[in-house]
Amino acid sequence: MNLDFWIGRCPMQNLKTATPDGPESTKTTMAQALGEIAAKAAGAIFSLDDQYHYTGFNQAHAAFMRNLYGAEIKIGHSLAEYMTVPEDWRAAKHNLDRALRGETFLETAYSGKDSLHRGYFAIVHNPVYDGAGIITGVSVFAQDITEHRQVQEAELHKSEQRFRTIADFTYDWQYWILPDGTLEYVSPSCERISGYSAAEFRQNPQLLRDIIHPEDREMMRRHFEAVHRKTEMLWEELDFRIIARFGETRWVNHACRPVYDSVGEYLGRRASLRDITHRKIRERELRTMQLAVENVAASVIITDRDGNIEYVNAKFTEITGYTLAESIGRNPRFLKDPDKPSTAYTELWETITQGDSWQGTVRNVKKDGSYYWESAIISPVRDETGQISRFVAVKEDITERLQANRHYGNGRNSSDVWYRRLRCRWPS
Repeated sequence: MNLDFWIGRCPMQNLKTATPDGPESTKTTMAQALGEIAAKAAGAIFSLDDQYHYTGFNQAHAAFMRNLYGAEIKIGHSLAEYMTVPEDWRAAKHNLDRALRGETFLETAYSGKDSLHRGYFAIVHNPVYDGAGIITGVSVFAQDITEHRQVQEAELHKSEQRFRTIADFTYDWQYWILPDGTLEYVSPSCERISGYSAAEFRQNPQLLRDIIHPEDREMMRRHFEAVHRKTEMLWEELDFRIIARFGETRWVNHACRPVYDSVGEYLGRRASLRDITHRKIRERELRTMQLAVENVAASVIITDRDGNIEYVNAKFTEITGYTLAESIGRNPRFLKDPDKPSTAYTELWETITQGDSWQGTVRNVKKDGSYYWESAIISPVRDETGQISRFVAVKEDITERLQANRHYGNGRNSSDVWYRRLRCRWPS
């Protein structure tokens, strides 16, 4: 076996050998020691010249070639002669040529004549130099990692099964799209949301775009182009509509992020789609209700369960002079008539906190200090558990009506009686 390339490649300072005096004897003894190490190594070690002919090999390599290709290798014969699987030789030649150009590198190979005789190998390639520094061949060290790789693949399979089980039972619709547009994975929940099965989406990756609502297609086209162009975009989320299999329109929340492997290679994007149709319907109803409240001719106040203001409409501001910002967090008592004691609100508060509505007429004070009369209805609002969560007051300004009735009533005495009756409706 040609051992010249091992001298200077191995850590000679770690070899403890008895060496006679003189550089030539030292080299000879070292070569012998290295030869023994190479011959007994568990890994395959061999060397080739620049025409891929064997110049040396150890027993482990001979055994590998016998097991993988049924070959009995010999010095001077070409490696191509023994590697009878064309794709194996093409891959080996590519790596040998790299080493002949001066590269030193580690590569993983899967080699053998058939499925029963193939294995995984970690292979180190080194160029071999002569005394003048010219590359004359290649030295190769190959370690059989088949068992290790099988253990890794078994663990990977278990991991994939766990992931698939979790993903398959996720309520949201999940998918993973590769950089070339291929759908690597689609969860079964897609059928619950869209009416189309995972198999249909895998067979037709364009299906997702096809079911987007016509009014949302341009928005989603820009989104898909943006995330395809900017693979570093970490997170993107937006809502859009789809037309499900049987024609109904559904709203979905779409959130996607890039997928990378352990070395940072971009593997596409993972997306999650959640059916938010009921939420969108509720939001639309709330917007309609808010619009109605904003434009109603009465003053509206909404408080929390402790009576602190959370909302007032525009009519409230028009009547009292207080804006929403000035009112939030305050108790409606800040409007009360200072001439009336706080105990006047006891009956009102006890009524609404017991779950009943209160109706009556009150006199309050505007921001400018003037008085005004209101006819009010205050009702509790219950949450889904039946507990009181808020109070809503709807009030009508009756000041002008009161003044008109007093002015045009049937005489002073009758108007005074009417006024006293109205005062009696004040909570006390």
